[in-house]
Amino acid sequence: MADFGNSYYNDHHYHWGYFIQTGALIAHLDPSYIPTMKDWIEGLIRDANNPSIQDTSFPQFRMFDWFSGHSWSQVLNRDFA
Repeated sequence: MADFGNSYYNDHHYHWGYFIQTGALIAHLDPSYIPTMKDWIEGLIRDANNPSIQDTSFPQFRMFDWFSGHSWSQVLNRDFA
């Protein structure tokens, strides 16, 4: 679990969230950098939390287990802590 479950996508939204937040901060501090990073940041957003069923590049609800009714991030992190 050295990757904190990232390979299981249970913490995928947390890990990508750090990069997404950093991109937002950079965009706020230096708007001229937005064209350089916009596609990359939007790709991370779509990968972590795809809002569209028309988007065939990334699945919707990647980190959510509908059968179990929750994300596994809390369960795996608690068991291996």
